[in-house]
This record gives sequence, structure tokens and C-alpha cells, in this order.
Amino acid sequence: MTIAQAQQIPLVTLLTRLGYAPVSTYKGGVEVAFRSPFRQETTASFFVNVRKNVWNDFGDSGGTLLDFVVRYQNTDVRGALVYLENVFGNSFSASNAPISTPSVSEAQKSENLILTQVKPFATSPSLAKYIVEERKINTSVANNYLKEVHFKNTESGKHYFAAAFANDLGGFEIRNAFFKSSINGKDTTFLKGKNNESIAVFEGFIDFLSFLTLKKLRQPETDVLILNSIAFKDKAVNFINNHDYNALEMWLNNDKAGRETLHFFIENTRCAVLPQNHLYLDFNDINEFLVFKTVKKMI
Repeated sequence: MTIAQAQQIPLVTLLTRLGYAPVSTYKGGVEVAFRSPFRQETTASFFVNVRKNVWNDFGDSGGTLLDFVVRYQNTDVRGALVYLENVFGNSFSASNAPISTPSVSEAQKSENLILTQVKPFATSPSLAKYIVEERKINTSVANNYLKEVHFKNTESGKHYFAAAFANDLGGFEIRNAFFKSSINGKDTTFLKGKNNESIAVFEGFIDFLSFLTLKKLRQPETDVLILNSIAFKDKAVNFINNHDYNALEMWLNNDKAGRETLHFFIENTRCAVLPQNHLYLDFNDINEFLVFKTVKKMI
């Protein structure tokens, strides 16, 4: 997909494809309000101008559709184009249909990734290269927690594969070098550890696998909860408060969203919250720190 093709995709269409339902419309449908995809909120602060196809998040930033994908996927323009091609196919014909306000269930039904096969991790060498060589995840750790899933985009008809990490809904969080999403449902992932007096929370599964690699562990010593999206922080807090944990370790990103999420847990959980991001303070996340440390050792 080219940049010109990508810019023809209505941002409202992409957001509903991702499962975000519009809350309301303004100015005769020219502006559409959403709850922000970048954090948990009750009042919608994310606005899309349909005519200009741009967005403005009053708690974050704004820009074009490509700016949104770069921010949402934590990637660059090339990665954003690959992501959009995975979602929409090689091209997209903009629709002139009027903007409507679908329900949450209708928005979720727009998912068009169909799981076709589940294989042992790294059946495809390129996937092992991405996880083990680029992300520096220990091979035995990857083999223990990951699968390789093959899936089809029903709109483009194309087939893809990715590393897959199981979630508590029975679905998978999926990722390859250019794409991250979920399939068969998105949810948190809880893992039982040897010690149930404390729990460690991670934003994503790559962070968790990086932690195990750095600590030279095959399995966690404490209970673990992987959010898989900071949108699940309310659910995570409820889960933690319903268990008798003495301490909560937070392995979050060193960015605005990570700081806001940490503050949310400090305010809303009853156990002692122990931030761990100071251990990789000069890096965005624990995986970036792992990659740096591993490469430095090799030099």
C-alpha cells in the first residue's frame, strides 16, 4: 500500500475496524468523537474531522491517519503502511456513505482476521529471526510461551503468520515485524507463579518475555498479569483487589501512557505498588533495554 492509498482510508472506518465505537457526532457529522484509543477514559476526548480525515486527541496529540497508525502501533511510516495493508488489503476505495454511530458489538463484528492454523513457535525461520534475533528473546522462553499462528484477511484474501501469545479469552495476541493485533478476542493474560504473595504487571507479552530473558527465568517466580492493552487497566485493578497480594510490581513503559497507567494503579489498588521502570529509565520499555544490553555484550 502506498501513502496516497493509505490517506484515502477514512480514519473513522479504521477506528471502528479496531473496535472503537463513536460516542457522538458534531457539526452535522463533520466531527466524530471517540473515547481515546491511547488510554482509559469515560468522557470522549478523541475527535476526528471527517472532511479533513485528521484527528485531535486533547489528552495526547493529533495528525493524519498515518500519524495515528504510527502512534497506535509504535512503528514508523513503513510499518504503518504494512499494517494498513494487512487490515484493508492493497488498496481502499473511500466510501461516501454517511457517518453513523455503530454500537460496540457492531464495531467488534468488523474484525476480518480469521485464524486458519496454529503451529509450534518458529516453524517459519523469519519469525524466529524477528523474536529471537531482533527482539533478543531467549529461545527456550519463546518456545515455552509462544505459538505461530497463520491467519487470513477476509477482505484482501491474503494469508499471514505471526507470533502468538494466548490471552484469557481463549484468543491470541499476535505480532510479527510489521503488525500487531489480536485474533479470536482480545483480553488480559494471567499466569500463575511460584509465589502468590505478589504480582507483576506488564503492558505486553514482549515485555514479559524480555523480563524472563533478563532474569534468566523460564517461568515467573510471582503471579503475572499482562495487560495486552492499557485499556484493560480497570479490569486489572479489580482482579488485583480481589486477591490478597502484598505487593504489585509494575513493569511499564517510560512514556506518558505508562506514567498515567502507573498513577492509576497507585491510586486504585490496595497493595504496595513497586514501580520497576527505573531499572530501564533511559529506554522506552524493558525490551528496548534488553536489546541494548544484549548488543552491547556482543560488541
